[in-house]
Amino acid sequence: MDPNKKEYYESRGSAYLALKQYEPAIADYTKAIALDPNYTHAYNGRGTAYISLGKSIPAIFDYTKAISLDPNYASAYNGRGSAYLALKKNIPAIFDYTKAITLDPNYVPAYSVRGHTYLKLSEYKSAITDYSTAIKMDPNNALVYNNRGYAYLCLKQYKSAITDFSTAIKLDPSIKECYANRGHAYLDLEQYYLAKKDFKKFLSLVPEDDQTAVQIKKFLNSLE
Repeated sequence: MDPNKKEYYESRGSAYLALKQYEPAIADYTKAIALDPNYTHAYNGRGTAYISLGKSIPAIFDYTKAISLDPNYASAYNGRGSAYLALKKNIPAIFDYTKAITLDPNYVPAYSVRGHTYLKLSEYKSAITDYSTAIKMDPNNALVYNNRGYAYLCLKQYKSAITDFSTAIKLDPSIKECYANRGHAYLDLEQYYLAKKDFKKFLSLVPEDDQTAVQIKKFLNSLE
């Protein structure tokens, strides 16, 4: 591939992005944009690199530029939504996720992150609806099961919550939050043995100074 062409830098930037080497990715996307100031994919890729570095403001600028060049770019709306979410601007985030879904009804990430935004707003039923849609499209996403389980937990639907946490653990036993969350569900059902078992598993997976771990230790000590 010709290093003097925009596609060279965009392609290499995307490779860096996949390797989580965000600074080199940004440099290459910037070179691609210098060669073609209307290069939509380069703006979208650079926005993703920025948000991966926690730089939400420049990410929003890049996603907005990509959208101005291609108003039907679902990925750019989804990315900008995540940048707004990082800034705790939940309503604009939901707007962008909804736009992404409208443009591409099969865009799984948008359902998942919109569900997470609803969860932050304590709109648990809406969160469950979005998580359920995401699960239908991608039934092997452990994190989405955990998040839906947490929404059920907040609604005191403990059995549904436990089912989701258990599924998440089966799919990915390394997600430590699942054990703490399922432990709380068992605790509310007064199934203390199972609650203690999950809490102890959680403690084995996190640092001793973890804030949640400290609270769980206090609780377990109170039961002794």
